[in-house]
Amino acid sequence: MKDIEQSYFAKNGYFWIAEDNNKVVGIIAITPINDKTGEIKRFYVRKKFRRQGIGKQLLNVCLEYAQKQGFQKIILWTDIRYKEAQAFYLKNGFEPADKKMFFDADVP
Repeated sequence: MKDIEQSYFAKNGYFWIAEDNNKVVGIIAITPINDKTGEIKRFYVRKKFRRQGIGKQLLNVCLEYAQKQGFQKIILWTDIRYKEAQAFYLKNGFEPADKKMFFDADVP
């Protein structure tokens, strides 16, 4: 998040922002892992704006972009504590994978 240009665009990825009255209410990004696989990153909608279709719109825009890039597989990671997010991903066609521990570079 410190340098969106370098973190996403310079890596052939993309970053979207959803706004309400010129305030950011949601974000999503994608970066390629390889020619056939993309990874969704930084997917977030402010709590006050959830369940209004904003997350679905952000996801659809991101998946459309992924398809145009030729990605055949999309992955994402979420913390096991985020049950609401997991339900959203399952509802939108994602399948659970192995659990893993990782550390976010922005939040050590």
